[in-house]
Amino acid sequence: MFLPTMATTNAMHRRIVEHVQRLQAAPIPVRLLHSMAWLEEGTKTTDDTLIANCAETVRISGEWLRGRHRGLLAGAAIDTWDTAALAALPVRYNVMRWLGLTGKTVIIDEAHAYDAYGHRLTERLLEWLGHTRTPVVLLSATLTGSIATCLADAYRRGAGHTTPITLAPTYPGWTFVDATTGQVTTSETLPTTRARALTITMQSVQHAASPANPDSRLATITRTLQPMTSEGTGCALVVCNTVADAQATARHLRQAWTGAHRPLVQLLHARMPARQRDALTRRLEHWAGKPAPPTLAAAATTCALAASDRRGL
Repeated sequence: MFLPTMATTNAMHRRIVEHVQRLQAAPIPVRLLHSMAWLEEGTKTTDDTLIANCAETVRISGEWLRGRHRGLLAGAAIDTWDTAALAALPVRYNVMRWLGLTGKTVIIDEAHAYDAYGHRLTERLLEWLGHTRTPVVLLSATLTGSIATCLADAYRRGAGHTTPITLAPTYPGWTFVDATTGQVTTSETLPTTRARALTITMQSVQHAASPANPDSRLATITRTLQPMTSEGTGCALVVCNTVADAQATARHLRQAWTGAHRPLVQLLHARMPARQRDALTRRLEHWAGKPAPPTLAAAATTCALAASDRRGL
């Protein structure tokens, strides 16, 4: 499974480990593969499996799979999207990547979350996966029809079907591409009880102005979040463009909010040490679930949009 960021892979790794343990009678190695995986708790114990036991040889598959270029050979692997994209490029040890990818079901989450170059790499990857008849699951809640068409066409081209198609994705819903026949099936919009109304309000602010100025960025944020302090309920995520802005926002809110209903304020940004950022991300995931604190405000950089597990925040 491939996700946009390290934080989402960490959260998904914990869930996949639990899922595999429930499904498999015999344990299989589950590998977290990104470059900072060694900092994640549990990565050195969850995939250790006895594969040989005799008078002379005892091998632990998890230890062997922690070697370079071997991780995708595990029964289940979770990594950032760039590892899969490397398979579409002429780089060393590519045969190891393809040996690990083929024979599995490849899942790419947030398929819309990549730039034009990343989108082209994804297309090329899907062509090869279609050629090898590897099952692929692309997950997205906001994929446009044109991009969905490009991705589906890429998989079909790899499978030998060159006739172009046009997709009109349904949300929520699914689209199935048959690698054998090239036929495309799209479901009707599935009924859901989770429909929500979204209100978007645009406000012009003066970024560098003093908080005493009512039109300043910090004053506008404080005024917008005022119901949280008066009512004592609600959660808010303030996304800032820079680390300095996020720090200033968290500092200002902590000073501005007083009283019995003062919301809890947390700061999250990419310059934090990995262990601290991971601990904060887990804490925010826990707080955003059940049970949750009455009020919570998180000031963060744009990394929070993809780095936090969106199912929790």
